[in-house]
Amino acid sequence: MFGRLTAVTVVLLAASGCTSAVPTPTPAPPPVRPAALAGGACRHIEFDKVSAALGARYTIAAAAKTDKTNTCVVRTEESPIPEVVLSVTPTKADSGVFKDIVKPKGSTAVGGLGKMAYQLITPAKGTSGPVVEVGWLTGDARLLFLRLTLPPGQDAAGVAPKLVSLAKEIDKSSL
Repeated sequence: MFGRLTAVTVVLLAASGCTSAVPTPTPAPPPVRPAALAGGACRHIEFDKVSAALGARYTIAAAAKTDKTNTCVVRTEESPIPEVVLSVTPTKADSGVFKDIVKPKGSTAVGGLGKMAYQLITPAKGTSGPVVEVGWLTGDARLLFLRLTLPPGQDAAGVAPKLVSLAKEIDKSSL
């Protein structure tokens, strides 16, 4: 009897082990280096905030400097567009100069951002998608420009308020 019970137990254990597949573990995504490590204007960029504001997963950042202007380009891994560009430059301009010279024709004023700010939507041309730009004069004598280039066919007017919100977040980080 003991031998039969042992044989039945062994058969049941062997059969139960063969019926369930061992799940294949899904590899964790590689860690994303913070945008700030690129230096320059990227110190003002946080991928999580850009991704939350604009709805894509941004994970690539590159910085450059020309004269006194620092620039940061932020992209997704999937495509070069959409592309976010932040430029930061020191200035001696006051609100009057900003309004009369810096603010482009056709732009609209943006409240609650720096000393003065504007928003400009440039429609798509040819194979290039529309561009949304927010520019502002900070309280610490700098000009910041945040541009979002969208793929053709994207709704720039729908994204513009999101870019303004992101600009306000960046402005807080630059204090």
